[in-house]
Amino acid sequence: MDQSLESALGQQNRRLFLFGAFLVLLSLPVIFLFLGNAVELKVKPQEAAENYSVSVLRGIVIPYLEKQLVLSESVVFELSSPGFETETVKYSKSSGESELIIEMASLPGTVEVEVQTAFQFVLRVPELDIESREKNSVFSIPRGLFVFELQGGQLEPWVEEQFVEGRGKVQKIVIRPERIGAQLAFEVVPKQARVEILGKVWENQSGDYQIRLPAGRHELRVSTRGYEAFIKQIAVSKSQELSLGLVSLVPSLVSFDLRSAPSGAAVLLDGNFVGETPLKLALKPLRSYDLKLSRAGFTAIRTSIEPSVGRSLVKKYNFAQSQHGIRLSSSPVAMISLNGTPNGITPKALIVSEGDRVILRAEGYAEEAFTVGASHLDLKQNHVNLIKKERKAFVDSADQKTVEGLKLRRFKGVSNFEVNVAGVLSGDFKVPDFYISETEVTAAVFSEFMGSEVKGAARENPVTGVSWEDAIRFCNWLSQKEGLLPFYRFDSVGGVEIGSIDLKANGYRLPTFVEWLFLVTDGKGLIAAPYSSGIDPNRLSRGIGNIAGRERSTKAGYYFQDYKDGYLELAPVGSFRPSASGISDLVGNVREWLHNTAAPSDEYFGSGYGMEHMVVGSSFLSGKEADLKSAVNTKALFAEEDLGFRVLRVIR
Repeated sequence: MDQSLESALGQQNRRLFLFGAFLVLLSLPVIFLFLGNAVELKVKPQEAAENYSVSVLRGIVIPYLEKQLVLSESVVFELSSPGFETETVKYSKSSGESELIIEMASLPGTVEVEVQTAFQFVLRVPELDIESREKNSVFSIPRGLFVFELQGGQLEPWVEEQFVEGRGKVQKIVIRPERIGAQLAFEVVPKQARVEILGKVWENQSGDYQIRLPAGRHELRVSTRGYEAFIKQIAVSKSQELSLGLVSLVPSLVSFDLRSAPSGAAVLLDGNFVGETPLKLALKPLRSYDLKLSRAGFTAIRTSIEPSVGRSLVKKYNFAQSQHGIRLSSSPVAMISLNGTPNGITPKALIVSEGDRVILRAEGYAEEAFTVGASHLDLKQNHVNLIKKERKAFVDSADQKTVEGLKLRRFKGVSNFEVNVAGVLSGDFKVPDFYISETEVTAAVFSEFMGSEVKGAARENPVTGVSWEDAIRFCNWLSQKEGLLPFYRFDSVGGVEIGSIDLKANGYRLPTFVEWLFLVTDGKGLIAAPYSSGIDPNRLSRGIGNIAGRERSTKAGYYFQDYKDGYLELAPVGSFRPSASGISDLVGNVREWLHNTAAPSDEYFGSGYGMEHMVVGSSFLSGKEADLKSAVNTKALFAEEDLGFRVLRVIR
């Protein structure tokens, strides 16, 4: 074959090969369509669909027009789009689906929050359980509309809705909260008194004051010449409107210089011995005093005086002599002092004048003193029974008394009272003689302390919703009303108020756990009286107290099915029968604050450590047998709806 023929045949073969290859390539799509499934990927939302990309993690796929031609039995797609979470989707040929709808989740956004304030606060996003106390906070938050809240003890609440764009974007929120203000209102008497607060002097001829205060603690001082200054620590918060009512200043004591001729006369003021002439006294002005001067061998002098505000008194009285004979005896034998001069021992005949001061003293006994009066002169024979020193104060005190509307009952203490409450207190304790309020402190009495009515409370019901500090400040107020030394002390150290107690004080306080157990068991102890006032929890008799009976069956998870007292919530104090000792509401109505802190301690007054204090007794919410036990105790930090208190004072 010649060379030209071979060349022609080669060109023909190449053309045939190229044509065959072209036919094969032209038939491939048809083959692929026959072998594979065409599926369309539909991405939502539209923002994600506008700029997404697809990659194949597993399987064989050929892009075909706007679809994906799946050749393998299954395939895994990975879709990504700026600002959205990456999505992984599995597709199986056997499903026969021609489209896949993919919902792409938006990426969260970064929210930077700046709070511009010098006060403490809490920033919250409630829907996401987000909370921060930092001035500059960074949160990762999904796209959407969210409520941002800010609260602080010194700040007005701030609430605002913010739309978070999300998709990885950064947003900044600047919050400028406003400080809370409070309104203080009061009236002063006398009207010309000087008012000082916030480091400023306020004057108002009408005596009516309306002062705006920032939230926090402040000292109010009201003073004027001739009167005792009124100083009160005031705490205000959250746009509070606080009314102190009438602030009436107490006149300062007036100096009274009293003399007599001869001197050495016994002086009685309103029937009370105050000393001997010459004598200087401090008296309250604007009231009348009965004055009596007596000296042995002289006729007593009786008169009245009425001091004026800011004006001292000087008086001198001359005696006329008069004497009488009486016989004085005592049990046991005692030494006699007549107008301050030793005068033998009993029994003895004495020459006295009306108004003479006689004192009897014996070892181990309290001294007995009396002023010679007409009754002693008429009897001629006068016998005195001396009292042991440790029993004197108790014997001289009344069985019952009322202070500022609060009824008190006297109790004789014991030298050995056994207490054994596991994990709380154990030991043998001496319980002193004491007065205790017959009921819990009522809203009416507490209103007198506050200077305004207790909001939402019936006056005859026990006051509730009071903190432990409210209760002890009431005790100090009651002590001051009776002229007693307050038990609780509040001293300022470096501008900070520090609380302490004065164990030698004779003022009012909260009962201790030992004293509560002594009361609630009628002095019998826990073994003899495991349940309050000796009740039987298995057979609750009618009228034992205001607890959760059948009347609370629709409101309480626990209640006594076989008991009904007729009160859904609080009852007036003293509505139920008292204990054998005459104390009311030891069962039910409200639980009561104690003096002791909640930390376990075998000390009579507790450990004194910790913020929480002991709470004892039962209330109108009590519906379990354990609630009625004498030693039932819990602890509390804040005021509660069924928590009140009663007061106690040691007799000394």
